[in-house]
Amino acid sequence: MVIDIVDTNLQENIKLVYFFIIPNIFRYPGRILSFNFIPLNQINQLLSDLKESKISFYILAIYIVLIGLQEPYHFPWFEGKIQWSDVWFLIMLGYVIFNRTTLLPIFKNLNQDKRILWFLCSCLIYISINALSVFNSYSHSGLFELLGKCYLLTMSIVVLLLLLSMNTESIPKSIFLHFNIFGFSSAIIGIIGWTYSIFGFHNETTQIYFDYPYFGDTHRLKTFTTTPSMYISMITICIVFSVTNHFFYEKNKFQLFSSIFFTISALLTFTKSFLFIIAVWFILVSLKYFRKPVLIVFTFLCFVILQVVLTHFLIISTKQSNEVEFINSPYTSNELMYSTKDYSVVGSGYYTFKKTAWKLFQEFPLIGLGPGNYNQQVMRLKEEGCYPKNLPNFDPHSTFLGALAETGMIGFISLMLLGLSILFFFSKMEVKSNPFSFSLLLIFCIMIVEGISMDTMNFRHYWVVVSLILFQYWNINAKKEVMLLV
Repeated sequence: MVIDIVDTNLQENIKLVYFFIIPNIFRYPGRILSFNFIPLNQINQLLSDLKESKISFYILAIYIVLIGLQEPYHFPWFEGKIQWSDVWFLIMLGYVIFNRTTLLPIFKNLNQDKRILWFLCSCLIYISINALSVFNSYSHSGLFELLGKCYLLTMSIVVLLLLLSMNTESIPKSIFLHFNIFGFSSAIIGIIGWTYSIFGFHNETTQIYFDYPYFGDTHRLKTFTTTPSMYISMITICIVFSVTNHFFYEKNKFQLFSSIFFTISALLTFTKSFLFIIAVWFILVSLKYFRKPVLIVFTFLCFVILQVVLTHFLIISTKQSNEVEFINSPYTSNELMYSTKDYSVVGSGYYTFKKTAWKLFQEFPLIGLGPGNYNQQVMRLKEEGCYPKNLPNFDPHSTFLGALAETGMIGFISLMLLGLSILFFFSKMEVKSNPFSFSLLLIFCIMIVEGISMDTMNFRHYWVVVSLILFQYWNINAKKEVMLLV
């Protein structure tokens, strides 16, 4: 069971942070960031270096911050899927249209590169198959899902054009600054709200899970995102960039403090995905001091396996597995996998979600049951006794099995093509020698692994990362090739 109650006074304080303090960080960075260990001179120098493209800089920075503002302020249109960042996107799009004489030639140059052209074609195929599946099993929810995917693709291209209109030499530092601002705004609000919740003032920044496996009644930080898992997915990007910045670009106390502070906020989510953050620290430290690729890959795979196992299976005492409270909880499938006198291994809710998605794929193998129709099928299975009554009618909680269930085999193949088109960029991004490229590869790998337990294709922050991958590839390689052709 989860509690979500908003405390009015705390909500007003948080509004003050988001709508007054954060905007003034952009306007008066020296006045707001007055800690003696923060490199204000470097921040101000960065802003002065971006005079020619400061509009793009500010527009993109505000969008990244607003991505974390998912609740409680969202709009009722399109089943409540419209968020503040989506409204700000209209300003981004308007700016691109207003400067089309400058930005459209850049987009045309991008299309001269084969890898980028393959990526765009893969996106078109992916959208087309989703559209085919939607109209084959039409529902309003499915149509909104389709429009959402079109929006995310368009947003990614717009962000890419904004990046290309900026001073390309300063992009890594600019992105580090953007995500630092986002990280601090989210983490400060979250930790304050979590502290309030611990002392009995329940609020929108924290969810309370009763009888949560391993921890009991747990206050889980989520700030203004939808879930703790969503928050840790976002803050992981901030941690990757801040640790990378500390080890390979600006080795100072502020970057180290940022990394530790973001990690503490992530720990308070009490999610298994925190294992990825431990892996991030280990991998980046290894890259800095040891540079052993085999060790890095082996470490990442170990953490991936551990996270997947702990997410899909619960290791509890045999006595607890037979208790009524546990059997009726929304965390267990009540499927016993292994048992001894003292301990048992039970399938979690995530295990059932995967089994259900696979079952529905077998029923609708070619083109799927259609986006937006999954919950209706779960209700049917629950009525037939094929789905545990103690579990909510959740979505598949998996990018891959969700694609199989909703869009069938052809939809899954189109998703794989899209993923491969992005992965191939890294072969030309100097990953071994360029820390920024390596950090993007690390985030992309985490995105793939998160796709086992979450639908990452709908995450706005990951589509921003896709834009960064395209930009970094173009800046390092494709741009030079086009200039040679000309």
